[in-house]
Amino acid sequence: MRLKARVSTAGHQVQDLRAELKDGQLTMWQVYPERPGWKAVFEQIDENRWARVSYQQDEEGAWQPQFRLEATRAPCN
Repeated sequence: MRLKARVSTAGHQVQDLRAELKDGQLTMWQVYPERPGWKAVFEQIDENRWARVSYQQDEEGAWQPQFRLEATRAPCN
């Protein structure tokens, strides 16, 4: 499964993001504007929580985690 997304950022620039399941994890990368050496992986923590971990490649090309954003489902009333 491969997904495409185009979003407008606060800087009023369109981004072209792609995502697909790789090794059982939803993995996202940016196609435009070109951002080589960056990817994000989504992790399901439990039924109501998930996280996005962003990675960058180091000098040797190994993926290193940069930051983790966790989200919790909030009830809609």
